[in-house]
Amino acid sequence: MGTEDRERKLRSVHAHKESFVVAAPNGKYTLMQRLGRRLTYWYTLPFGESQNQFNAASAEMLSSVHESLSAVEERLASLETQLERRVFSFTQEQRQSLARAQSAWNDNFDLLRGEIDRSLCRIAPESRLSAGESALMRLPQIGTESLYPELHDVQNALTPEEVQGALDALSASYSALLKESLQKGLSAPTERPVVLLCRQLQSGDAVSDEVWDLCGMLRRASRHPACIVSLEQAGGESAKQGYVHQVPEDQLADWIKAQNPALMIICGRTPELLFSSGGVLLHQNCLVRVTGQDPLYGIGAAEMQELLHLCDSGVHRYCTAAKHCADKMEQLGFRRPAVLYPYADAGNRMPVRRPRSFDAAHFTVGAMADAASLPLLCEIVQQNRDLYFVVLMQPQASLPDALRRAANCTLQTLSSDLSAFYAAADCILLPYGDAAQTEACSRMALAGMHSGIPTVCTPAAGIAEMIEKTGLGTVSARADAASLADALHETAAQYAEYRTPQRAELLRQTASGEAFVRLAEQCIAEAVPVNVPTLAEWDGLLMQSGSGLIRGEAAVRAHYQRMDVAENYTEQRFAAYPHSCFDVMERTSVRVLLEQALAGKENPLLLDAACGDGRMLECLLPLGRCTAADASPAMLQALRLRVNTANVSLLEMDLLRGTLPEQYDAITCFRLLRHCIYADRRVLWAKFRSILKPDGVLLFDVPNQQFELPQREKTGWAEYAVYSVSWTREAIMRELAENGLRAAAIVPVGAGLYPMPAQFRGEPATYTVLAVPAD
Repeated sequence: MGTEDRERKLRSVHAHKESFVVAAPNGKYTLMQRLGRRLTYWYTLPFGESQNQFNAASAEMLSSVHESLSAVEERLASLETQLERRVFSFTQEQRQSLARAQSAWNDNFDLLRGEIDRSLCRIAPESRLSAGESALMRLPQIGTESLYPELHDVQNALTPEEVQGALDALSASYSALLKESLQKGLSAPTERPVVLLCRQLQSGDAVSDEVWDLCGMLRRASRHPACIVSLEQAGGESAKQGYVHQVPEDQLADWIKAQNPALMIICGRTPELLFSSGGVLLHQNCLVRVTGQDPLYGIGAAEMQELLHLCDSGVHRYCTAAKHCADKMEQLGFRRPAVLYPYADAGNRMPVRRPRSFDAAHFTVGAMADAASLPLLCEIVQQNRDLYFVVLMQPQASLPDALRRAANCTLQTLSSDLSAFYAAADCILLPYGDAAQTEACSRMALAGMHSGIPTVCTPAAGIAEMIEKTGLGTVSARADAASLADALHETAAQYAEYRTPQRAELLRQTASGEAFVRLAEQCIAEAVPVNVPTLAEWDGLLMQSGSGLIRGEAAVRAHYQRMDVAENYTEQRFAAYPHSCFDVMERTSVRVLLEQALAGKENPLLLDAACGDGRMLECLLPLGRCTAADASPAMLQALRLRVNTANVSLLEMDLLRGTLPEQYDAITCFRLLRHCIYADRRVLWAKFRSILKPDGVLLFDVPNQQFELPQREKTGWAEYAVYSVSWTREAIMRELAENGLRAAAIVPVGAGLYPMPAQFRGEPATYTVLAVPAD
C-alpha cells in the first residue's frame, strides 16, 4: 500500500465520531509484545535477579553486622563485668592493704607505747599518764581557742549591759565545754582493781605495815586502782573506810565476785591465806607476797601439791623478801619466785632520826624481844656490860628476869610511834638463832637503815642479804652470842662508814617499790584466760568417767609404757584434720630451724630425747647421725615399725635418771616437758645443758597458755587424763633464763587451725622453741 492510500484510509477512519480507540495493527502489537518480552528477558529479569541477589546479600550482610554488633555488645558487657570485678577486687585489695598497713601501724604504735611504758615502769612508774590519778585528774585544758568568740565579745563590749551579756555567754560556753570534758572523763573505761589482802590489818605488824606502803606505791604508780582488804573473823559485818575494806572470811567470795579484781596480792608470812574462805583464792589471779624466812611453814603435803600445780599453771605467782626464801621454794618445786626486798615508803611512818653525835663509849643497841630472839638476846645483854640495850616488848609480855633486872638494858613498850626507840639506838640487833617463823627481812631493821642506823644480825636473819648488798651493817660469823658480840663491837668501831651517801642510795635502790609495780602489772598482763581447776577438782572430773589424773614422773612413764597407747599414739593425735595440718607445720618448723642451726656442720650428732614412736626422728634422719632415747619399750617398738632404724642408735633410758656420755650438736624434745612438774623440768634443763655442745641447740615445744587453757575449757577437763602445763612466751623465756638457757628463736605453730572463740582465734596452739646455752 502506498503512502496516499494509507493517509486516505486514516482520514476516513477519523471522520467517524465513534472511533476513539484505535487498535494497532496485529503485526505491530505482536512485535511490541515480543519486544517487551525480549526487553524483559534481556534487562528486567536480570536486573530483578541482581536486585534480589543484592537485597539478599544486603540482608545477609546486615544480619551479619547485627550479629557482630551483638557479639561486640556482649563482649563489651563481659569486659565491663570483668572490669567491675577487677575494680572491686583492686578496691578490696587496696582496702585490705590499707587495713593491714593500719593494723601494722597500730601494732607498731602499741609495741612502741608498750616499750615506753615498760621503760617508764622501770625508772619512774608514777610518771606514766595512765598511772595513779583518775581520768578526772587529767582533764584537758579549755583555752582561748575554744572560747575565742565569747572572749572577743567581752573584749569589744561597750556598755555594762553588753559586758554582762558577753560574760553570761562566756559562762554558758565554758560550762558546756567543761561538762562535756567531765562526761568523757567519767565515761572513760576504768581498770579493774588490784587488791592487797592480809589477815586483820593492824598498825605495828610487819605484814600490815608493808601492805600500807605497797598500796600507797600502787595507788601512785600503777594504772590500776589499788585497795586493801583486811580479812576478819567470820560472822561479822563488812565495813569500808577510804580504800580499806574489812571483809569477814565467810563473805570474801561474794566481795571478790562483786569487785572482779584484776589481781589479788596475798600478803603473809606463808601462803596459808590461799586456803581461807573455802579456797576461793585458789581460782583467782594471785601474786603471793611471802615474807616469812620459812616461806612454807605449816603447809601440808596435799596443800603443797595444790600450790605447786597452781603456780606451774600460771594462776599464782610468788615473790619473797629474801633470796634464801626463793631458793628454798624453787628447791621444793615452785617456779622461781621473784625476790623483792621489803619496800618502806620514806614518806609514810618512816622514823626521822634527829642528828646527834656518836659516842663510842655509850654504844646503844636496839632490839625486839620476841620468841625467836630472846634466847640469844638474854646471853648478849648479860655478857656485854659495856654495851647498852633498848629492848622493845609487846604490851603485857612476860620477859626473863635477866632482861628486866639488867642494868645495861632499858625496856620500851611496842607502839605505833617508834621515834623514841630509833632516837636512842645506834644499831639494830636481830639475834635470830633459827629462821623458822621469823620475817625474811625485818622491816624494823629496814626502817632503821633508811634512817642511817646500821643492823647487826646472824646469818639466819633474812636481812643479812640486804646488809651484804648495801654494807649498812654487820653479819656475824655464826648464830651465837660470842659472834654477835664481836659483830656489835666491829660495828661500833667503824660506825662512820655506815653513814656515807653512797650506801644510803644503794639501799634506796635495793628496797625500791618500783619493781613491785612492774611485777604486779606483769601478773595482770599474763593472767590465765580461763578458770583452772585444782588437782582435786580435775581428778574428780576424771573419776566420774572411771579414770583418774595421771601426774608425776612415775605415773606418766607407766602410762606411756602401755602398748595400746604407743601403737596408736600418732594416729590418735595427728591423723585427722586439723591435727594433720598442725603435725606438718610443727615438724616443718623443726626441720627448718635445724637446717639453719646445723648449716656448715659435717655429720652432726643429733639426739631425739623422749622420741616416742619416732614422729620427730623422721625430721632428724637426713641431717646427721641420730640417737633416739625413750623410757618406754612400747614406744621404741612402735618406732621400729614406723622408721628405718638401720642408722639410728636406740636407747631405752629414763632421761631424769639416766646418763648420756656424748655431747650433741642438737637435741629435740617434744611432747615431754608439758607433762613434767617444775622440779623434774629443772633436772631436764640441767641435763640438756650438760650434754649440749657449746654451740649446740635444743628444740622443744611448749603449749601456748592463751590457746591451751581455753581449748580445755571448751572441750572439758575430763578429756585430759595426763597432767600437763602450758606457758606464755614470757613465762618460757623466764624459765629458760632461770635454768642457764636462752631462747634464740620462737616459732608460733597452728594459729587459726582450730575453732576457737574470737578472742583466742589468732593464738598459736604451741611454740617451737630453739634454745641455746646462756652466755
